[in-house]
Formats: sequence, structure tokens, C-alpha cells
Amino acid sequence: EFKRVGKIFETIDLFNPDGSIDWADAVQGDAGTCYIKAAMGSLAEFPQMVRDTFVNTSLNSVGIINVRFFIRGKPWIVTIDNSLLVRQAESLEALNEGLDADEDPYTKLVFAQPSVDGKSIWGALLEKAWAKVRGNYLEADQGGYTPNGLRVLTGYPVFEIWTSELKATTLDAAWAKIKSADDNGYIMAASTDGEGDD
Repeated sequence: EFKRVGKIFETIDLFNPDGSIDWADAVQGDAGTCYIKAAMGSLAEFPQMVRDTFVNTSLNSVGIINVRFFIRGKPWIVTIDNSLLVRQAESLEALNEGLDADEDPYTKLVFAQPSVDGKSIWGALLEKAWAKVRGNYLEADQGGYTPNGLRVLTGYPVFEIWTSELKATTLDAAWAKIKSADDNGYIMAASTDGEGDD
């Protein structure tokens, strides 16, 4: 069933109370959205850029969240509510069956999870907004490319370096290319082709 964030978590807000934003705030759930989650995690190195993605700066009493994406290079505001799909108690028991008492890898949420420290929910709400852009969670689950995730979150041009290109050079040259991008303040992410030969 869908429940409002405040009914699921008593002490959680859109962002951490201390203002910090971390790559570990973008935790994947049961949807195959690793491409957009990786882009979110990369963007977290630049906390203000994550904040700028949200029109709202905190959760509000009416439960409406506005998120800005760049679709085809143009800003789009996507409106969602703050309800998220939660597991039924029986499902949680079945998932956790056989685990030690201190092991609990599953939270109540089905899709994206709250931050690792349990203080922020921006990653889950941003994934929900992305699912709305794609049509639904099933469509968002179809996979994608991290560079496309970076494009829709920032509106910036993106370029890719394939490992096959790096293999054609020396390790020092490959490292120099990565280091140069980092020194220039580029948002960077790594991903695989998902074909099993990672």
C-alpha cells in the first residue's frame, strides 16, 4: 500500500537536518533504476545541485513535492505527492526469515530507500518523480545509461569514456584523464553495460 512519508518514518525530512548530502542518500530498492541512482549519487558530491533539483526545500504538510528535471534539454517541473509504496508486514517477515535479529537488509519501502543514516528521503522521492516522467516504476525499471541520468538531473552536456578506450592506453594515461576531469570539477559516475562481462 502507499503511505505518506510521515506515516512511515517519524523523524525524516527531505534532506539531512545538518544540511549535508551524501552519495549514500541515493539507495536503490527493488526497481532497476541503478542508472539514475548512480547519477544521483554522483550529483551528491555537489550538494547544492541536489537541492536545486527540488523546488521544495523540505517536506510540507500537504505532501506535495516539485522536482526539476531537464527533458530534451529544457527544464520540466514534475509534481508528486510524498506517498511511497510500503511492504505488507507478512512480506517483511518472509524477506527477513532466517536472518539474525541484527540483520535487516529490507526496509518497509519497496522501491528506493531512505538514506543509509535514515535522516533523509530525497533519493526515494527523486526516483518516484523519475518514474512519473518515464510513465511508471515498470518503465523506469527498464534500465538506462548513467550519462542520461546526469543529463536529466543537470541539463549539462555529458561525455563518456569507455573502458575499451582506456584499455587502448597506458594506465597512467587513463588515470591522467580521470584525474583531469576530477580536477576540473566534473560530475563523474561509473557504470557497466550490464551484460555480465563487467
